[in-house]
Formats: sequence, structure tokens, C-alpha cells
Amino acid sequence: MIAKDKQQELKMTLHEIITEALHDPQNWDRVDGVAKVNWNFVDSDLWLHPESKKFSDKEKMDALDTYPENLVPSLDNGGLFVHPFTDMDGVTTAWVSLKNPRVTHPLP
Repeated sequence: MIAKDKQQELKMTLHEIITEALHDPQNWDRVDGVAKVNWNFVDSDLWLHPESKKFSDKEKMDALDTYPENLVPSLDNGGLFVHPFTDMDGVTTAWVSLKNPRVTHPLP
């Protein structure tokens, strides 16, 4: 019998896979202290996700193209937050990070 968590994972939609990838800190770049989505990494996570095999390439491309912008983590929707960051030289700046980070593909 498959565990309940495994059963839920096997029923993921393209929207859920993209949402999961958007909450992976590895799929974000930090430019001048501001977090920005690296859509190439999100795209890669989508194509490599085991559940994506049941969808066509066109369906995956359409899912990325039509993913609602308001669901991408941002300061406005509470998915990102500002916090102080002090570098090794003791300089403190404001950084933006994911509020609920999750690693989608941890290293073995």
C-alpha cells in the first residue's frame, strides 16, 4: 500500500508542481538584495518532476505561460519578506527572502 503522502504526491497538477518549484530557494536569484524568480530553474523543475510525465510538452509550456502572476511569491501577497542581512564586513542591508521556503529536489 502507498503511504498517504505518496498518494497525494502522485496526483499533482502542473499548477501544483510550479507552485512547489516557486517555493524552492534554489529557484530564486538575489540581485542587489532583491529576490527574483529564476524561471529557467522553475521550468527545469517542471520538466524533471516525476508527476510531469503524464502531461504533454505543450501542456507544460501552457502551464508556465498562464501561471497567475499574483500567485508568484511577492511582498504584496506575503510570499516574500524583508529582513536585515549582515555581511562578513559588518555591513547590514535589507534583503528579501521567501516566507515559506521548501527545497523541491534535495541533494542525496
